[in-house]
Amino acid sequence: MKNYKMLSRNALKYIALIAMTIDHTAFLFVAPDTPLYFLMRTIGRLTAPIMCFFIAEGFRHTRNRKKYFSRLALFALISQPFYFLMIFRRPPENAVEFLMNWNVMFTFCLSFLVLLISENKKMKTMTKLILKLICFAIADLGDWSYIAPIWVLLFYKFRENPKKRNIIYICLSIFLVVERYAMTLDGLRSSFFQFGILLAPLLIGMYNGKSGSGTGITKNINRWVFYVYYPLHMAVLVLLNAMIK
Repeated sequence: MKNYKMLSRNALKYIALIAMTIDHTAFLFVAPDTPLYFLMRTIGRLTAPIMCFFIAEGFRHTRNRKKYFSRLALFALISQPFYFLMIFRRPPENAVEFLMNWNVMFTFCLSFLVLLISENKKMKTMTKLILKLICFAIADLGDWSYIAPIWVLLFYKFRENPKKRNIIYICLSIFLVVERYAMTLDGLRSSFFQFGILLAPLLIGMYNGKSGSGTGITKNINRWVFYVYYPLHMAVLVLLNAMIK
């Protein structure tokens, strides 16, 4: 019985976009340490692992990896000003500060490079390891840091074994959250919502392998909305925040 596999690729991505919007709304407009803030940020934790899953899926199924990477890089550049304004709530003081705090699209670019390195049959194993470690290190400058490329690699390597993938994902994610956010009691309390990432396998497990894109104009809209919406929703939230102030 596989009736539980009811979510297409686009359905899952729209869930991720909604969760992201809820998360960023809470970040800008809801008082921390309130039940509503905790709930909204917990929901928001669904977005990153779902999108990492689809970076791995996209790498596997795309007809043109160069174009795929170019789209990620283009929207990383477009999104950067809005991301910085949303996170810091002010313009950058200098170029270094602006360039040392990347949005998640840059992290996805590095995740994509990790997969390219992994699939390269001409490189030696040690060379691959060194290059991937460099990517992980650079990813630490971006949103979701080295966690995102690790997830992408995990989703790609264990794509044929969901049960093993989920076990490794849960164990690894608990370790990464504790290591990065909850090394102290205060850190654990203030970032406990980060454990919302553990809910992602439930939704990913409902993926039926279908695109759900439709045809014609609907297909084109669904293809681009996931790229366009990221910088657009941040621009709207930043504008609303400025108006309220």
